[in-house]
Amino acid sequence: MKMILLRDFEFQETKFDKLAVITDQNFDILVLPTLWSVHLFNIGTSHKVKIKSNGQTTEEFLEEADLNDKTITSYISKLYSYLKSLTGPIDNQLANMTVVRVNYYLNEVLPEREISLDTLLLSKSALTSFFNFLHTLGICKKLQFTISRKTKKRVDSNSKAILKIKYVMKSIRAKLLQSCPNKRDRLILRMGYEVGLRAAENVGLILNDAKMRNKTQKGLKSLFDELDSNPSKLRFEFYLRGIYAKRGKGRWLYFSRPLLEDLKDYYETERNNFGEPQTSYLFVRTDNSNEAKVISVGHASRIFRNLLNQHMPTLKGQYSYHDLRHTFATELYHSELLDENGSETRSASAALHVVAERLGHADIDTSKIYIRLQHQMVMLEGLPPSTT
Repeated sequence: MKMILLRDFEFQETKFDKLAVITDQNFDILVLPTLWSVHLFNIGTSHKVKIKSNGQTTEEFLEEADLNDKTITSYISKLYSYLKSLTGPIDNQLANMTVVRVNYYLNEVLPEREISLDTLLLSKSALTSFFNFLHTLGICKKLQFTISRKTKKRVDSNSKAILKIKYVMKSIRAKLLQSCPNKRDRLILRMGYEVGLRAAENVGLILNDAKMRNKTQKGLKSLFDELDSNPSKLRFEFYLRGIYAKRGKGRWLYFSRPLLEDLKDYYETERNNFGEPQTSYLFVRTDNSNEAKVISVGHASRIFRNLLNQHMPTLKGQYSYHDLRHTFATELYHSELLDENGSETRSASAALHVVAERLGHADIDTSKIYIRLQHQMVMLEGLPPSTT
């Protein structure tokens, strides 16, 4: 089964910015889900049950309510997940669907996936909207689904477990960056979610070249020079020495050109205000004697915590600097696994090997948590889901 997200698509003089087309395992288009997709992306409404009463009698009817783009994308994603649980001729099953079958999916199948309560309720809303749409076309009976109190309690306990590993949304990162008092701390935050550094590893960003095992490893100054000498280069390698990494295991870090340009700008401006410190470390602070010294190994964690507590107090205690590293790995896994339309470009195992290498994990099983986090990220950011 595949879901293909079309962009800037036109059909019979109707233009779509986006349109999701779902196919079965033989790549034949599933008619009923695609009809709903056309309705959502063209009309942008959901069919909801309303009750009208005149004091003596009550009447149920379907009313259309507007949906925003993020909800539409989420609804399509939840329907797609449900379709993957079906076997056999899917359009025929959808036309003859029963409440019992959908309730079984909501109350038994989904809770096994360790989803949050919000995700479960969103799935119910999406499936309700879809089958209400089919009912308006006269294709199926009106169906009303329920989630039991027992299921809600079970999923709520799952939600608390999921919160132990977090993905930090882009909007939260943006606000934290805006709240930073200086270039150094903004860059330290970015090193977490753009490079995957642990908090203490920020100390290991060295300016000068270093000789290791008869081979010279480039320091940041050499990389800064490459920005000018090689203007077409987009990614730059830096070796984080084992002395600064967890368990003494060094690894290669990869800087995007914009990030390296900002590191150079910090070095030439804000850091240069200290004069030329004798230390070869990039990130420095001043002590009581106003002498520039390398930041402490706990500096990144401290600034993250202080910024969150001061500028986003409702999130106090919910995130740590290490969650930025999880965020980096989650987004890397997503980009390695899927293209911009949500179609797989490689196997999950191959994508996880890339994540493990970039994080410095010796065991790929350690990186498997990012499969679950990727699903969480897709939901939070409203991205195209995986089409497996």
